[in-house]
Amino acid sequence: MAGGFTYHSLSRSEREIRLLELFPSNHHLGKERPACRLFHTSLRHDPPYLAVSYVWGDASKKRVILVNKRPFRVTCNLYDAMMGLRETKSVIIWIDAICINQLDDDEKGWQVRLMDDLYRKAFGVLAWIGAPADNSDVVIDHLQTLGKQAEECGLHQTHEGCMKIWQEMASTPSYMDDPTTIVLLSWLNDQPLAVSKRALERLLYCIADSGSQYQLQLIADLNRLFRRPW
Repeated sequence: MAGGFTYHSLSRSEREIRLLELFPSNHHLGKERPACRLFHTSLRHDPPYLAVSYVWGDASKKRVILVNKRPFRVTCNLYDAMMGLRETKSVIIWIDAICINQLDDDEKGWQVRLMDDLYRKAFGVLAWIGAPADNSDVVIDHLQTLGKQAEECGLHQTHEGCMKIWQEMASTPSYMDDPTTIVLLSWLNDQPLAVSKRALERLLYCIADSGSQYQLQLIADLNRLFRRPW
């Protein structure tokens, strides 16, 4: 996986790991592809970083990124994840496929045994589920809108308040009575996207299937989730 890239050995006794400084898209090395700096540190120092989890995908399909200014081949899924993680400033991340020398079985063995601590000590864990597909970005945007509206209704408050508000909403005539009515229009690739009330009703039903106040509160929490920096 590393191609022509050369790893330097980690100190097992010092509980060393490797971290990546992922450069922003406006960095001179990262304008056309993900570029990063790989460096050593110790878990004993409690370094700040994000742990990234993702699906490796087809290992036979690779793309090239830059690690310490050297070409480094990664799976297409990891390439997409790194492109999606880039911000306007550098971010420190841990990714197993790069931060562990995959050609060194001894290192892989003891680094894997550190993974419990690696994820526990991270200030956040990001699960990359893939690039936008099948209008998924529109769905995420709409979930964020639902979350904002839920917060405005007070659903983000106490569990009891959340349940009371939801019951009041349920007792009023449904705006989804006509399942064929179009409630969302968005333009993607110059094509209209129509979402019916029935589809949105099913979405809300999935969120609040059991009627639990804890699940209902998740609607409001969506807005906070999508505002998180990671």
